[in-house]
Amino acid sequence: MKFNLFRRRFREKPAYQLGIEPGAPDSLGSYVYALIDPKDEVPFYIGQGQNERPHGHIREAVEAERGKREHTPKTKKIVEIWRRGQTVEIMFLRRNLDKNSVDHVEGALISALSLGRGRTLTNIKSGNKSKEHGLLTLDGANNEGAPLVFPSAPEAVFLFNIEKSLKAGKSVYDATRGDWPFGKGVLEHDSAIAVGLENGVSRGAFTIDGWQAVGSRWAFFGHDADASDLVNKNWRMILKQNRYWQRTGKLILEFDGQGAYRTIWGAKNREWRRVPI
Repeated sequence: MKFNLFRRRFREKPAYQLGIEPGAPDSLGSYVYALIDPKDEVPFYIGQGQNERPHGHIREAVEAERGKREHTPKTKKIVEIWRRGQTVEIMFLRRNLDKNSVDHVEGALISALSLGRGRTLTNIKSGNKSKEHGLLTLDGANNEGAPLVFPSAPEAVFLFNIEKSLKAGKSVYDATRGDWPFGKGVLEHDSAIAVGLENGVSRGAFTIDGWQAVGSRWAFFGHDADASDLVNKNWRMILKQNRYWQRTGKLILEFDGQGAYRTIWGAKNREWRRVPI
């Protein structure tokens, strides 16, 4: 019997999976909830919603089992619990919240439960407003007061988002050098400098001596740049003017040394702009 249960594909929600009774959501308003594994009573997903939002995850698991969508870590966990003959527990952590509060409560819980070695969450996203209000290291907090960047060097400056690589334990240099998806022609800039950014603040600047192919991507090799005007500076105002940065984490800029810059890769508009103050 256990063997059959283990092998079974769920074409519908198992009868033993408990759900929200009709009428119950009316008293909850907007809420933050957790999906919990009854085996160890540890949350494996944090979400927010209204009405019967947690039931959506149950439907996703059934659809994945039926081949109508790809399985995710969350749906795999749900099915794992079902195959043990158990029900996914749903816990409402905070309820009757306004929109601003629900975002912050969800984000704070995801951040807290994503720390340390005992990480169990299957959330793919870190929650709404995580960029503005999310996790920040001590170094990141100290960098909040970094002065605005005002480059004097006229070289092309490659900007790279290195937050994830730093969290993975890479050095600033290794995180910045990549590998990055570029067309070969993009790399042909004389006197180029690469700058690695964490949360919009520059952690390091490196003179690019050359590039090497890493599969279909490229990584530069170089050395520390003598560019104190580029390091430990706040680039956020420039990044906000370049939407492509939000999508790719890469830009190539050029500065005139007199307070103006233009985007030479990563934007259609290549006109000179003043560095925002």
